[in-house]
Amino acid sequence: MRLTPQQKLIAASAGAVLVLGVCAGGFWFIASGVGEDEAVRAGIQGRLDALAEDRGRAQASNALRAGRQEDMARILGFFVDRAQPIAFLQALEGLGRTTNTAITIDVDEGASDETHLGFRVIIEGSEQNAVRYMRLLGRIPYVMAVSDISEEKRSPDGASSGPPDRLTVSVRVRTQ
Repeated sequence: MRLTPQQKLIAASAGAVLVLGVCAGGFWFIASGVGEDEAVRAGIQGRLDALAEDRGRAQASNALRAGRQEDMARILGFFVDRAQPIAFLQALEGLGRTTNTAITIDVDEGASDETHLGFRVIIEGSEQNAVRYMRLLGRIPYVMAVSDISEEKRSPDGASSGPPDRLTVSVRVRTQ
């Protein structure tokens, strides 16, 4: 059976349409894959941009903090190191020397917790010196609160001899 020219044209046209359809389907498949890849790339780029912003903020924060080391050290100086409260205790004793009073310091476990240390300070001296001690205690550079004060007059009013007056003060100081 021999094909006529018209049949050959129809067969060639059908083959061309079939090849064109396969090519169009392949192009659509590849184009949709590229579109999905583009969406994935855009998502990754968005995350990279967010990370770059975070990094910039972190660098700015570090630069600010580095420039404020002196301020941070000064602020931390208002708190007592829980493991080493020596500087605070020395400050209390220094006030006693300044005001010419005898100082006894005890740890008050009942007033201590994870953020505060409690101390009971017994001040022995004249009433005037004890009041001066209390004024200076309010001015030392620590975050603290006086929670209780009790006074015991041991010498008669106006007497310069005899046992000194005793003032017991409960102090809570903030720790780091």
